[in-house]
Amino acid sequence: MTTQWLAPNFDAIDETLIKQPWAVWRAEPDKARPGKYKKAPRCPRTDKHISVNSCDQWSSFEAVKTAFNAKKHTGIGILLTGNELIGIDIDNRRELLLNRPELVAWIADVIASGTYIEQSPSGNGLRIFVKGTLPQGCNNKRGNLEIYDNLRFLTITGHLVRSIEEIEP
Repeated sequence: MTTQWLAPNFDAIDETLIKQPWAVWRAEPDKARPGKYKKAPRCPRTDKHISVNSCDQWSSFEAVKTAFNAKKHTGIGILLTGNELIGIDIDNRRELLLNRPELVAWIADVIASGTYIEQSPSGNGLRIFVKGTLPQGCNNKRGNLEIYDNLRFLTITGHLVRSIEEIEP
């Protein structure tokens, strides 16, 4: 089975995200998890894998845009740097929303508030970005829901979600 990835919609990406450090990524099959893919950040200048701890290898939004258009990358993403930006990553949204219907109302409120929310590269997940910081020692992952504010690479698509009807199971 081949996964179809959403190409970045550069024009729809929020200014708050544009200010973050950026990288490109290429979908790489995950040998430990058949059918899954790694989306490790790569330096747009060298195309080599980079670490969330190597800030000097990260790039600007414009550099990533140029690299994505010139090379065979699958997508783009940002580094969360602890600057009061929280990224919420929801995997397999249909399953999560079917099993946790209370989240449908919460996500509808998030959308109505004008918060930045987009589809993940696979089209199956969601990314939500809000201002704030997480309490120290916060458990970052619970099932299909992850939340981060520092030293984490999150893929970005710019495929905005504007109504709950777009994502309901």
